[in-house]
Amino acid sequence: MNLIEFLDTVVGLNVLSEISKNSIFLIEHNLLLGCTKINDQVSEDVEVL
Repeated sequence: MNLIEFLDTVVGLNVLSEISKNSIFLIEHNLLLGCTKINDQVSEDVEVL
């Protein structure tokens, strides 16, 4: 493996890790939003009772 290939690999891995960090963040964010919506819905249902 020459230097250019090595740098390509390192840069590629950095890009991949950034992408995966972002997608994990998005997944967590969506889960939090989902939980919040469920909690709000449950609260509304309880108030109706």
